[in-house]
Amino acid sequence: MKKAALLFWITTAFTCVANSQDPEPVKPCIYVNSEGHIYFNRNLPVYLWISSSPEENGPAYRLMSDSSRKYSNPMYWDCEGEHTLYSPRAVDAVLKQAANPQSKVVFHVTADSKAPVTRARLSGKTMITRSGVNFYSGKLAVSLSATDVTSGISSTYVSLNGKPFEKYTGPLTAEADGEYSLSYYSVDVVGNREETKEGKFALDNSAPVTSYSFDGLEDNKITPKTKLVLKSSDGLSGVKTIYYRINQGPETVYTRPLPAGRLADGISSVSFYAVDNLSNREQPQTVTGELKGADR
Repeated sequence: MKKAALLFWITTAFTCVANSQDPEPVKPCIYVNSEGHIYFNRNLPVYLWISSSPEENGPAYRLMSDSSRKYSNPMYWDCEGEHTLYSPRAVDAVLKQAANPQSKVVFHVTADSKAPVTRARLSGKTMITRSGVNFYSGKLAVSLSATDVTSGISSTYVSLNGKPFEKYTGPLTAEADGEYSLSYYSVDVVGNREETKEGKFALDNSAPVTSYSFDGLEDNKITPKTKLVLKSSDGLSGVKTIYYRINQGPETVYTRPLPAGRLADGISSVSFYAVDNLSNREQPQTVTGELKGADR
């Protein structure tokens, strides 16, 4: 008896464009790679169709199982990875007889329900961490890399400072000082979407700003009891150290107000500057004053 060649079709109630650039919610779908291998989102129902035509729109009939109706109409893939549909004996397409040597007819389908994993890498000149936030100096580059162990990556999406998500096409750069928020996720080719990851970082290429004041002036004049007070501020990584130098003396770390009694009578100068936690250094400032009175 002449036997017709059988062609199994796997269909689902959902369809999608696997390489959609839309960062909105993605539907689960089926993906066929360039080699014809089928990747199937494991959350989708599976229906089997049979046809004697190789044409996509040829007559086809849905397979129904009476013996396992509860689990097969539709059926689901039970686990991740490769699954097989097969006929126990292959038939020679010309002779229409059992192939010799005996073999099976096997169809492979890979089920995938695991979302991709995306990692962010930030690179700058210097980096420190304060209160759980990474602070960088220099030109900052933000790179994203995604991996998917089964079907492969479709797209990665990124949002900087709350802007709408955009498709990631290459490293992002940050040049303006300030704090940034970063959000990103990836989608694989069968519509598994990664949970959005979020992080914060800051860029600081600005030096601290130091101001001075005199405490204890008498009639607006510096006396041995007067103290020079230095205060420095840095709105990002923070002030690390203030340095000062009296006249041509050694550079010293500022820890407390400087008594004018340490200055020589006459005109003296104090230069000072601050460095922040990313080694951004302020340009030195100099204050000059005249001390009168030798009582120390």
